[in-house]
Amino acid sequence: MRHQGAHVGHFRLVAKENSRAFTDADEEILVPFGAQAASAIATTRACRDARRARTDLKVLVETSLVGVVVFEVTTGRVAMLSARQGASWRHFTRRAARPRARSRY
Repeated sequence: MRHQGAHVGHFRLVAKENSRAFTDADEEILVPFGAQAASAIATTRACRDARRARTDLKVLVETSLVGVVVFEVTTGRVAMLSARQGASWRHFTRRAARPRARSRY
């Protein structure tokens, strides 16, 4: 199975009822099924990779010897802040600071 040109798995059919050979009509039905399965596999892997990346970033922020601030790209809000004075990074994600207006001067 392929998704956006990348191999994501195999689809194997072993036998058909009454030991008949697979036909073009069978293939017409099974190809979209395989495409949906490939899409589901690719989406699941992307979600898993994003979850792992966030966990890795969280560990980096929490174990850093210097202060670390991670901003959300789309909003500019603080997404994570290294723990200081007993506050955890979760405290800051709930109350994300808004970016301040920049001065012209």
